[in-house]
Amino acid sequence: MVRPLLINEIYDLEECAAEVSLAITCSWGKYGGKALQAQIREQLESAQLELFEQYRTNPFIQGALDGGKSLEECLQELDSELGSGIKRFLFPRRKDPAYNTKVEQLSELVPAQYLRRRGLFALDNFVVSFPFGWGFIYGLCELTKVLLQAQAPPQNEAWLPIISGGLGLLFGVLTPSIRRRGKSRAFGAAKYIDHLIYELYKEHQK
Repeated sequence: MVRPLLINEIYDLEECAAEVSLAITCSWGKYGGKALQAQIREQLESAQLELFEQYRTNPFIQGALDGGKSLEECLQELDSELGSGIKRFLFPRRKDPAYNTKVEQLSELVPAQYLRRRGLFALDNFVVSFPFGWGFIYGLCELTKVLLQAQAPPQNEAWLPIISGGLGLLFGVLTPSIRRRGKSRAFGAAKYIDHLIYELYKEHQK
């Protein structure tokens, strides 16, 4: 059984605590049950601390808990290895087993799979995605024409490569954009975990 991401387990704990807190508020009023509310917060913190300790075998979380690099810093380092700007958007990247191992470890904590190096023919860049999209759509149109036994005059078929090229271009542009959305989610999750680690361990080191 694959374990959920650490960030998802944190969200589940907080959602459960919020539901219980809401039930107490509905039963006791806004200012009623203060002792119970405080107990819920303590139990939530205790559960979060226990959860972090369970993930201590992960080298990234161990480093963050021991005062080393934050998860955001680790994520930034791996992200920067993919390059930046137009080069990152345009060109494919070779597989790198050592790099991908780090990505898998980080992906136990936050959604960092967008960093994975999938090889030179992966559909994660414009150079590969554009010709693939163009060829796929062109072939699909040709197949449809054959199946429907369309007998269009040759001069009426000029639209086919043009439309296929346009849709292929769109596919090539959108594919790297999907990776950028993955980047935003990963950095948001890393920042939240770093903040939670700081608050929890600062509180328990007083």
